[in-house]
Amino acid sequence: MKKRRFLLATMFALALGSCSGVVIGPCDGPNQSLGDSASRVYEAFGPYSAAQVKEICKTFAKRRGDWSDPGRVYLEYGELGVFGKVHVNILRYDAEGLDENYLAVETIASCCGYYICDFPNPSYYLNAWVEGEGSFDLTDLYINGTITDENMRSIVEEANRLHIRENKTLDIELDDFCFTFDWGCGPDNHYQSDSGTIERRGREHVYNATFYYPNIEGLFEKIKALDMGSYPSRFNPYQRWDGRICFQNPVYYCELAVGDMSIMLEGLTLNGNFDDYLPQCKKLLELVYEIKTTIEGSDAWGTITIPEDDMVLYE
Repeated sequence: MKKRRFLLATMFALALGSCSGVVIGPCDGPNQSLGDSASRVYEAFGPYSAAQVKEICKTFAKRRGDWSDPGRVYLEYGELGVFGKVHVNILRYDAEGLDENYLAVETIASCCGYYICDFPNPSYYLNAWVEGEGSFDLTDLYINGTITDENMRSIVEEANRLHIRENKTLDIELDDFCFTFDWGCGPDNHYQSDSGTIERRGREHVYNATFYYPNIEGLFEKIKALDMGSYPSRFNPYQRWDGRICFQNPVYYCELAVGDMSIMLEGLTLNGNFDDYLPQCKKLLELVYEIKTTIEGSDAWGTITIPEDDMVLYE
């Protein structure tokens, strides 16, 4: 997946920079010139009037904070979805001549476990504009129930249609299925399903045992049903319905990899109680917890003893 990231970003940048294809609005002219909000000439963009474009840019800049100049904000994709008064779009912030330290946004656009698209650089933003109310973070609208799971799937489908979302379909058959699983604070433990190898890491040595995962057919069906491509490659899933994000210290990691697709979860407390978490996060957590407990509950795991003087201790 990482090998294709450069190609995807290049294609996306070309698409956004082209006057043909799916880009809505002009590539040159007054609307593309730099300037602060006082001198900016806003123009109609796709289905939006000049006044609506101005409202979208100004409210986004206000939401983002003091560094944002609405005169530098431009619509790139007008509509990833319209749900009542909510318009989901992609904005670009023209940072020419500015200190790039303000760019603190990942180039993967995702929301509560839904992978949406990849941006060519951190100057692009996923935005939700609510008519008459202003700019909102899509995550906040999802958490409060304004945006539903059906809406999120529609946004993902539109990103696919616009070819701004990397193809992450798990396209393998059972005979070719194998997975790797890493977990712990280091992470400290590794499992390879095709060789049946469990590895537990000490400070200086690695300790091994052999365990072939039971009912591999059932696990294969669960992973296919999970739709790994709907998740970002790295995220913290502990985003509750009220918006809180939970961490533990030291940070606990878990990574599930199948073929060229992988999901890294961080900040975990895998205790098996996931009822309070978002549906898209819950089903992934339930699956990785099942894998973890199956391996750790095996006789092979019990045969591995790490000497006390080689144990990795976390404070």
